[in-house]
Amino acid sequence: MPTAHWPSPDAENARQRLNLYWLVRLRWLAVLGQVTVVAVVGLGMGVSLPAMYLLSLTGYIALTNAVLQGGLRLMRDRVFSSGFSRRVTWTIAAVVAFDVLMLTGLLYGSGGRDNPFAIFYLVHVVLGAVLLPARLAWGVTLLCVLGYAAVFHVYVPLPELGHGHPPGAGPTRLQHDMNLHVNGMFVAIALASVVLVTFVSRLSLALRQQDRNLSRLRDREALTQHAHALAAFAAGAAHELGSPLTSIAITARELEREAARLGEEEFSEDASVIRQEVERCRRILSRIALDAGTRLGEEPSVLTVEPWLREVVADLPEADRVRLDLAPAARAARISGPIIALGDALRSVLRNALQASPRGESVDVRARREGPHVILDVVDRGHGMAPDTLARADEPFFTTRGGADGFGLGLYLTRMLLQDMGGRFELSSTQGEGTTVRLVLPCLDDDVAAAPPETRSTPPQTPGDP
Repeated sequence: MPTAHWPSPDAENARQRLNLYWLVRLRWLAVLGQVTVVAVVGLGMGVSLPAMYLLSLTGYIALTNAVLQGGLRLMRDRVFSSGFSRRVTWTIAAVVAFDVLMLTGLLYGSGGRDNPFAIFYLVHVVLGAVLLPARLAWGVTLLCVLGYAAVFHVYVPLPELGHGHPPGAGPTRLQHDMNLHVNGMFVAIALASVVLVTFVSRLSLALRQQDRNLSRLRDREALTQHAHALAAFAAGAAHELGSPLTSIAITARELEREAARLGEEEFSEDASVIRQEVERCRRILSRIALDAGTRLGEEPSVLTVEPWLREVVADLPEADRVRLDLAPAARAARISGPIIALGDALRSVLRNALQASPRGESVDVRARREGPHVILDVVDRGHGMAPDTLARADEPFFTTRGGADGFGLGLYLTRMLLQDMGGRFELSSTQGEGTTVRLVLPCLDDDVAAAPPETRSTPPQTPGDP
């Protein structure tokens, strides 16, 4: 059974709308059940039920449910303030109370306290406890008690339930009526149990799924805020440190020239080292700002997997060491995303793999389709990572190279980018064997429907192969 998907500006709003959604579905089931019971008991078993009266009350329930369902459709594409959840809560309370009154009316016309379906008062008690806050739930419980007390004393008797037997009624008639009542109790308890278990389990499943969705949204928002803060910090650092670094570089250059003019080679070399290190600091700041910023501001574009992979690999200094292994269904798959940021992310992963692999060893890039995703595996032939290193590999500013060849941002920004696209970033490593970086990229919807089944992959190719 599908779950409801709502725009979720607020967790409580989304939860209460989901409660109302499932209550509407349960009420349609109740309408169907009531019509079925009237037909089976009244027509099939010959019990003298006031069918028109009972079906009229059922019609009122169906009418109110149709109005509620129309309101739910209007809610789907709207965002509400936090106070909206209170109005939805009171709506649910009013609907449950209305249903208690309708149940009381149905029991009044069909035997009252002796009707086996009086047990459905407990269904409404459970609904109130599950869907409503404590105060309103107790109100529903009190209403159920009052309703049952009313039909306990005032009701339309049914002869088949033991009402109005003639004085000379024999034991056979009495036994028949008792059997009818006992069988009715069995059916009522079974139906009430099925309704309760189905409703509560489905609602719990939907709420757990909604909580997971909200948790993912919060995590993604936290990552985005972290990335924006990182970009702002990097840009600010580059700006604030740019002027003093420029002054130091100019001064070092003048010292280098003056030392060379005076023949002080040692001083000249020291000044040259200072100038080179200053330039290196400026490049580091520029690259941090660029890496953190370009991934945030780029608009998404549509790219095709095979030509995009070949273009990315061709830009690497050691492109001949990269082998492409593309499954047929993955070659023409299309992805919507920031092309520059995706290319930078994959190049960063490939550079890491090439640096980790011994000289002369190749790095494999394997692409395949799995449902609505393209799976890219970058496999190196290095020494692998220790468990503690693997656990921190995609943390920001974590690096094992001491800043000489990187700043510990590549894998972190790659993970953030893929999560923002709705994909995944996974790392696995075995010491002594190597590391596999998996990029899971979502395909466009029309490609998912048209994707052929995976059969076999093409032979590994280098970027220059046809």
